[in-house]
Amino acid sequence: AGACAQPRSEWNPEKNTSPFERAGTNRFRIELRPDVVPGLTAAVDLLQKVVADAADSAPAHYYLAMAYQQNGTLARASSELQIALKDSADLPMFPMVLEALARLSLAQGNPTDAQAYATELVQKSPANPGFHQLLAEALGRQGHLSEAEAQVLIARQLAPNDPNVHLNVAQIYSA
Repeated sequence: AGACAQPRSEWNPEKNTSPFERAGTNRFRIELRPDVVPGLTAAVDLLQKVVADAADSAPAHYYLAMAYQQNGTLARASSELQIALKDSADLPMFPMVLEALARLSLAQGNPTDAQAYATELVQKSPANPGFHQLLAEALGRQGHLSEAEAQVLIARQLAPNDPNVHLNVAQIYSA
């Protein structure tokens, strides 16, 4: 074993994993695995401690927001995402934060804000069909069906074999 190798007997998850892993997070969700964290409340508690220790950490605020969202505490999720947005402007995770804000705005019944976030996503990443679909959903919920349809057509051109694009068309017209 090399100098960097650590004997299995010395492995300590509290010392050898990040606070995000200990809270049961992955990139998009809080994973409620009983072997990691016994429940969402415990994950929120742990992530609150992480945020308290690293108040300027955009990932910490993002993950806490995702936990709040899954817990149904949408106002607190929105607040944490706003902090993450401010702190992540120059980070690769910036689109994730914008997308989460757009989806949260839709969940809160605010398609105008969702449209603003999705428009910024489309401007920053015009080749991402998912961002066009998100913008189409926000537009469709406001009754702007022709604009929504235009976004769906762009998404379909970018990902012609993606069944989600076709499902999104149905969702827009049923909104």
